[in-house]
Order: sequence, then structure tokens, then C-alpha cells
Amino acid sequence: PRSIGAATNRPNTMLEFTDIQLAAARLKGVAHRTPVLTSRTLDAIFGLNVFMKAENLQRMGAFKFRGGYNAVSALNDAQRARGVVAFSSGNHAQAVALAAQLHGCRATIVMPHDAPAAKVAATQGYGGQVVFYDRYSEDREAIGRRTIARQTKFKKAQASRNATFATRSTSVATMMASAA
Repeated sequence: PRSIGAATNRPNTMLEFTDIQLAAARLKGVAHRTPVLTSRTLDAIFGLNVFMKAENLQRMGAFKFRGGYNAVSALNDAQRARGVVAFSSGNHAQAVALAAQLHGCRATIVMPHDAPAAKVAATQGYGGQVVFYDRYSEDREAIGRRTIARQTKFKKAQASRNATFATRSTSVATMMASAA
């Protein structure tokens, strides 16, 4: 079974036709409709009809945009508010960073320290916060879990500070009103 729980909130389920229909609806008007190209030369070389999907013309230059955008779109507002964490050294990193940017949420991308500089720069250019790791000695999933834990802890502390500030503001407003 294919695990697509992040995109559908259904853990370890098989992909169903309705999942494809939902993805198509989420991507409508956002993903480019890329052309299918043919080549008589390639047809002759291989002795069959060759069809090439020009996904290099997709947003951020790869088909990965479709999956990244679909996954971020499938999250509810509360989930997107917490931000997303992904693991990638290339096109998926860029796709998730761009999808998060388009949805107004934070993206943290765990990338190996030896990822191509162009991929790192593009990911950062799309607003992704990159956390580097050593692919030979570190566990990217553990780094991802720590990143999520830190972000969750920060959000809780921030919410607590905001609640305290709101309480103080209310108290100050109450004191000012009773002094008048």
C-alpha cells in the first residue's frame, strides 16, 4: 500500500481515483498545462512513437511542483499555520517551498550539506528555510522530527506570550477605564 496520509489524512491507503480528481481540482489554474512533444527522429531511432511531457516548463522547472502543491493544498488551515517540513536535495525541496509560499505558510526543508548549490539557492529563493545535515552520518527524519518539535514548542511559547500580553493589555485597559 502507498502511504499518502499527509495529503489525504488517511494513513497507509491505496491511491484512489477520487484522490486524482481532488489533486486535479487543487492544481487547476495553478500548475501549468505542459505540452506533450514528439520527434520523428526519435520515432525512427526507436521504431515506435515517442511522446515527451515537457515538465521542464512546469512551475519551478519540474513535475514535482504538482505533488508538492497538492500535498500543501490538502492540509487544513491549522496544519498549514504550523508550517511544513520536507526532506529533499533538489526538485521536491523547491516544489514544497514554492507551494508553501503560495499558501502563505512556512516551509523548512531538510537538505544534505552536499546538495547542489543551485538547488539550495532556488529552495531559499522560494522562501524555504534550509536545515542542512550530513547524509552519511545523520538521520534526516530525526532532524525533521526535532525541527517539528522546536517549531511546535516555539509556537506554544509564542501563543502563551500573546495570551499573557492580551491579558496585560486588558488589565491596563480596565485600570485606565476605572481611573477615568
